[in-house]
Amino acid sequence: MATTISSGTNPYKLGSPPDFGTLYSGRALEFDGVTDYVDIDATVLTGDKLTCAVWLKVSASASGRNYIFDYSGTGQRLIWAWQWNGMMVYDGGDADLSVAAPTTDGLWHHWVLTIDGSSVIAYMDGAQFGTATLSAGALNITTGTAFNIGSDIYGNHNLDGSMTNIQIWDKVWSLSDTQYAYTHPEKLITHNSAVTSGTTISNLKAWYPCTEGNPRSPQTTVYDGSPKELGDNPAGYSSLDFDTNWVAISVSSNTANTCTTSGAGGFYTNHSSINNVVGKVYKCTLDATTTASSGFAIRNAGNSDVYLTHASTSNYSDSFFFTATHAQLYIRNLSTGTMTVNSISLKEVKMGNHGTTTFYGDEILADGGFESGTDSWGNEDATLSSSADYANGGSKALKIVQAGTSYDLAYKSFTTVVGRTYKLDMWLYKHAEGSGAVSWGIGESSSGVENVANTSMSTYTAWTQIPSTTFVATVTTTYVHVIPHNGSTSSDTCYVDDVSVKEVGVATGWTTADAEPLIPQTALMGMSKPMVFDGSNNFVTLDSSITITNAQWTLSGWYYFKSFSDPQGYPHLFSLDESSVSYIRVKNDGSEIYLETDSNGDDATLVFTTPLSINTWYHIVVTRNGDVWGSYLNGTYKAFGDGTSGGNSLTIDRFGGEGNDSRTLNGMINEVSIWDDVLTLAEVQELFNDGVPLDATTHSASGDDLVGYWRNDGASTWEDREGSNDGTPQGSPETILLPEGTTSGKDILGFPLTHTNNGWLNLSGSEYVEIADNDLMSFGDSVGDKPFSLEAWVKLDILGTEFPIAGKGIYNTDAEWCLYVNNANVITFMLFDENVNNTYERGKYTSALSANTWYHIVATYDGRGGTSANDGMSLYLDGSPVTVTKTGGGTYVAMENLTHSVWMGRGDLVDTSYTKGNLDEVKIYNRVLSATEITKNYKHGLGKHS
Repeated sequence: MATTISSGTNPYKLGSPPDFGTLYSGRALEFDGVTDYVDIDATVLTGDKLTCAVWLKVSASASGRNYIFDYSGTGQRLIWAWQWNGMMVYDGGDADLSVAAPTTDGLWHHWVLTIDGSSVIAYMDGAQFGTATLSAGALNITTGTAFNIGSDIYGNHNLDGSMTNIQIWDKVWSLSDTQYAYTHPEKLITHNSAVTSGTTISNLKAWYPCTEGNPRSPQTTVYDGSPKELGDNPAGYSSLDFDTNWVAISVSSNTANTCTTSGAGGFYTNHSSINNVVGKVYKCTLDATTTASSGFAIRNAGNSDVYLTHASTSNYSDSFFFTATHAQLYIRNLSTGTMTVNSISLKEVKMGNHGTTTFYGDEILADGGFESGTDSWGNEDATLSSSADYANGGSKALKIVQAGTSYDLAYKSFTTVVGRTYKLDMWLYKHAEGSGAVSWGIGESSSGVENVANTSMSTYTAWTQIPSTTFVATVTTTYVHVIPHNGSTSSDTCYVDDVSVKEVGVATGWTTADAEPLIPQTALMGMSKPMVFDGSNNFVTLDSSITITNAQWTLSGWYYFKSFSDPQGYPHLFSLDESSVSYIRVKNDGSEIYLETDSNGDDATLVFTTPLSINTWYHIVVTRNGDVWGSYLNGTYKAFGDGTSGGNSLTIDRFGGEGNDSRTLNGMINEVSIWDDVLTLAEVQELFNDGVPLDATTHSASGDDLVGYWRNDGASTWEDREGSNDGTPQGSPETILLPEGTTSGKDILGFPLTHTNNGWLNLSGSEYVEIADNDLMSFGDSVGDKPFSLEAWVKLDILGTEFPIAGKGIYNTDAEWCLYVNNANVITFMLFDENVNNTYERGKYTSALSANTWYHIVATYDGRGGTSANDGMSLYLDGSPVTVTKTGGGTYVAMENLTHSVWMGRGDLVDTSYTKGNLDEVKIYNRVLSATEITKNYKHGLGKHS
């Protein structure tokens, strides 16, 4: 008889039997109740219908008003908050909805808020919980000005708790929609065939799965998974009427779609319904003609930024892309004539309303308030004490007395990780002694200033807080120092208090918001786990360099920058070896691109009309056509302005860095392709694919011109999908987790999935399944053993770390049995006798497994017990028996029937370890499977796992 261990999508929520597993793979953002919040694009909310859904766990210690979201628009403000053990909805004034709610019970709850005009309904865990009417009248969102999640719009009233799977829709959910969302947390309501009529995936305006951390989170952006598609064409364009919401310049006459100008002139937009949003990318499809001899242009109305020039009287009928640099769009004749707009469509390229934020890690310093002493501060010729003379926050502060020697100082060392960003806060007080200012700095030694130069502050009369300071660690031990009087040789005294150092970009106490049950389970999803470049020592090197000998080539990639200047600046997109003979790099303020193809230093330079922004994805393409250098940004062409950049040939051997750990990119790279021909505007736009990256191997020019194509496959090998020139990440890069988005096979950013899911578990190193203790799972009673078998399909993401498959108990505590792949990548089967420590029987298959390959593994044991128990072990790989190498420790008698649960994907032999890879069809049998049965099971699962 076989007992199959399965994990439902709704663990313990629906009353699972005792031999079902609880899956712990949910991820969330933990808000600290002090500074954490997410800043969202205020244009997300429009209209008079709204649904906001969120999985929420409020901290038991939360008090006061904790904002879930706060939206402010023209003449309207909408607030949803937890307050004093209840849910509140405000419409700019008093609470319109106030219901008691068990939100501090330490459990996750699924909350849904719907607004239909002025009617408000709140739901919790699939049940209606309260109704209200907006006191200010019907919702009417037109122009948004601010939108925060986890705080009010000023960054106050911060949420003390955790949130995940935040969704905003411009349709009103029904009760059945909320019930489906609650009972199917890994799915969107549009997966339900009975979804409310008229609701489509396009109604999902923002979706924040909050899964990025893996498990530490480079959390400066919370990614939006709403559909990556073209928006609607506003009625003001589809039914063009120059007499409505347009302003004329030098127009002598006009109709709804024509204008005659005396000289240069035309119409520009003057209403929010047809204006652009600055920074958004648009696709304009235009059919127009003019009699003006100089042609016409499409540009912004604020300056000379031109999106399209058609210098001809011939008909223009095509599409072009532009990034809006002004709200008003100007359709302009370039000289006297009559322009006719036959049709115009202006659609936003929806690339995500990503939220920006800064989360901070746990406090690094033990006693920055000096209540218990000097917190291990050191000194150079100064005297230190925890003093009650003066204090900023508590009752004591650090007192530093200068001994009369120049630059006497106090310092504090703390552990840092090279390349990561940290934030220092500190208060200083000089009191009245001495005449010099206090100075402080951050560096690689007790008096070093490599990270922050000495900064002087005059703090004679009151406690003064230093400007909040961030820095990038350059060594593993960093120092902050304080000098009471910089440059003085006389005795002097100052006080220091409330010193805080936290890592930037980590959700506080992340472990409490990772591997959570009940909420959406990432292990059940398809996902991507892309590598994050740390700006310090992460880049990707190719197996061999690529050289194009003619002056006809194209380089393409998608880029996301967390910073252009920290920690090194001038991030390289492409480069050749450590000397950077060839490179393409971005200026340290994002305003220019530099290109060099030899070592003579005569960079070709391209100046962007508007500098690139951080926390934004860009499709950047660079081309060379003989002596003409060009670039495309999100499908829009711009020529290089100066420089020759050297010879005809181009050689590239790395992405994201110059080499030698310098000028590396701080952010992410994806969808890199190299072409030995010049892609045309239409071909680049085909690759841009309306903001959803195109698989380069399907591109119309890929047959002859594509040289190499790489996706961000994570921290291991980047496969060359066109050839065999793979890329290898350097350093020890982190990865993030992006679940499958609204398009099948693509993640929430629109990139192809690196880890598909066909009904197996995708495990990333912190998730696992737990099955409660049950006698069915024990196969010994301390006197004798019983036969059993273990079976599973496994695929390792990385090598060199333990890969737990299934086990019961913790070694030398309450272990019974386990099956895993050890850190030498070898299948290992163990039995434990916990009557005496260090007693076990073990069987191994000593041939190492490979990464990214599915394996069918079976371990059987005949239950013989005693010191020769391992003679009863057999191992099978891919349906065939393999040689078992047998070892043991102590004098084994039998397993004991102990009380620990069964874990899948988690083990604890020496240290706790978690599976990184895929796990499927884990089965436990209370008998020995025959070779015939094992072969049959292998063949049965081969189609799914090939």
